[in-house]
Amino acid sequence: MAETSVSDAGTRIGGLMDDALVQHRGGNLAGAERIYAAVLEIDGGNVQARTLLGTLQAQQSKFEDAERSLSQSLKIERRQPFALNSLGNVLHALKRHGEAIARYEQAIALKPDHAAAYSNRGNALKALDRHADALASYDTAIAIDSSYVEAYVRRGDALREVKRHDDAVLSYEKGVGVRPHHAQRLFNRSTALQE
Repeated sequence: MAETSVSDAGTRIGGLMDDALVQHRGGNLAGAERIYAAVLEIDGGNVQARTLLGTLQAQQSKFEDAERSLSQSLKIERRQPFALNSLGNVLHALKRHGEAIARYEQAIALKPDHAAAYSNRGNALKALDRHADALASYDTAIAIDSSYVEAYVRRGDALREVKRHDDAVLSYEKGVGVRPHHAQRLFNRSTALQE
């Protein structure tokens, strides 16, 4: 009887998580949040639900809640590169850039091909006016994933900040080449050309 109860709970959690992901991906953040909370009421140690709840809270700019959820998830399971990257994003949003860099580096240590973690680390480094280090992070992200448009854009932004406008234009143009209709890249490129 106990095995059936555990199996039923697992099946129920699986169904709830499927529903939550559909809601989350579909933009119904409030609905997804309710479902993640329901999963955590059944199984407070559910790492996936806790991590996704933290990611969702960050999307809603509830950064303190997101930090708490992601930290709790990482206490349960430390080796989560995507949760570490998300926690880095939250810490960056809270202007705790040094802590953010540490989380990105932990994510990279676990998943050396994590292009987003390199690019996000670049953002935190740039916020600390460490432009050369930021550019190196963006370059690594691009080397890992040459289709990662945001890395080109962020690289271009960093180059603009250090008045390397011609290089910034080239970075934006490479991003435009990856996805020609990306409005932000086109705007940044035209701004760099005017400078």
